[in-house]
Amino acid sequence: MPSFDHNYAEELLRRLLNHSNSCADSQNACGSVAHHFYLTLQYSRGLGPTLPDSSTWLSRSIIKPLVLSRILPVVEIFGPNTPFAIEQNSNGKTYLSCLAKELEVYLSLVQADELVPVPHPKLGPFEIDDWARWHVAHFEYHLKQLFRATATS
Repeated sequence: MPSFDHNYAEELLRRLLNHSNSCADSQNACGSVAHHFYLTLQYSRGLGPTLPDSSTWLSRSIIKPLVLSRILPVVEIFGPNTPFAIEQNSNGKTYLSCLAKELEVYLSLVQADELVPVPHPKLGPFEIDDWARWHVAHFEYHLKQLFRATATS
């Protein structure tokens, strides 16, 4: 699994931008996904809505380690009506730019040892490394969905 670092961030943005440039539908879809990534990065550093802890023993003890080690795939555990729902027809270029800035801020905070991680609302307490593994698994899950969906449209 790739590390969540500046190299991964650059590659993530490159993949989204290249896909976004392939057609108008891809640009809207990439913008939607970029906005979703932006919101989850902000949440993981304590910005955005405060969500109640709905983790359980099962999710904290069994599901979390399996998802973070990518034995189990990331699945949408929030449902469609959450503060992190992927918006359709988002402005692709604007959201890619916002995501690039948020990635830079997030990774700078990690590097400076200034990031105070918040718990994951469904999987419980997360350390910085847990969030790093989550972000990679989560981003790769949605990129796979995005590339598959736009290939068939």
